[in-house]
Amino acid sequence: LVDIRLAAAGERAGSHGGAAVLTEREFRAIPDWPGYRVSADGIVQSCRTNGGIVGITWRDRKPTIDADGYLRLRLHRRRHTIFIGVHRLVLWAFCGVQDSPDVRHLNGITQDNRIDNLAYGTQQENAFDKRKHGRIAVGERNGRAKITVGDVYQIRILRKAGRTFQSIANEIGISK
Repeated sequence: LVDIRLAAAGERAGSHGGAAVLTEREFRAIPDWPGYRVSADGIVQSCRTNGGIVGITWRDRKPTIDADGYLRLRLHRRRHTIFIGVHRLVLWAFCGVQDSPDVRHLNGITQDNRIDNLAYGTQQENAFDKRKHGRIAVGERNGRAKITVGDVYQIRILRKAGRTFQSIANEIGISK
């Protein structure tokens, strides 16, 4: 099921000199979730009523931002509810449902859910992307880091000067 909706430029497509420009936005049904659809740029809509009945009026759903910065929302079906990332819904609708555990954001921006920025991938590929885009807390950015890069340089200088590890650790305030 494919639907095309005309969106005013000021709504999401950007403004061009103050004139309203209409753009086409393609929506596709989310597989196995009747009453929900998603656009290629990550806009999720529902035509479900509060009682769970599928209606005819489509309304934009407002996702929440989770602790990792991803857009997520709840989908309801009969007595089943899921809390799922918008990025996964876009891929389900436009590329089909796959068993791949990870969805990759190719540009590293977690809230950029355009279809051309998303791809299914392995955990290894996703970890590589996160490292490439600086989204992994390594070194002193890690919450468990005890010393900074500056401390490492100081330790090396003190070791070359003949100091013991224990005396350096006592000076910096860590155990050896």
